Amino acid sequence: MERAGLGDRWMYRFPIDGTWYGLPERRREEVLSSADVIINVSGTLEHPERYRRGPRLVYIDSDPVFTQARLLAEPTGAFARRVDAHDAFFSFGARIGEAYSQISGKKMVRYTEEQMLDEIMEQFNGKKVMLLAPLVRGRKGHY
Repeated sequence: MERAGLGDRWMYRFPIDGTWYGLPERRREEVLSSADVIINVSGTLEHPERYRRGPRLVYIDSDPVFTQARLLAEPTGAFARRVDAHDAFFSFGARIGEAYSQISGKKMVRYTEEQMLDEIMEQFNGKKVMLLAPLVRGRKGHY
């Protein structure tokens, strides 16, 4: 962590066995109590409510497919309650290779919201279009 400029100012909880790395326990408790934000990366804090000493608790998810699948399978289960214990939820996924449509075989491209609307308007000009999207209620984050 020295190379990242963090020196001895970091801590990590290994989720498999609960072992903490980085700061010694006494110093870790001081930092948890005085931090402006505690960032829970990929849910390594198994019980985030135990760390709610600071003003903000943020969940940053590195595997959005896994998380969304679990939340859909059990929307009121223990995992959903653990995610909901946070003030904010962010998700990202690594982009590996090129994506192709399983139906057409064409390479998939990324569009901005404006580009999507332009494409829909161009392809379906003068036709009735129904846009179906899920309504998200009671969840933190950006949808």
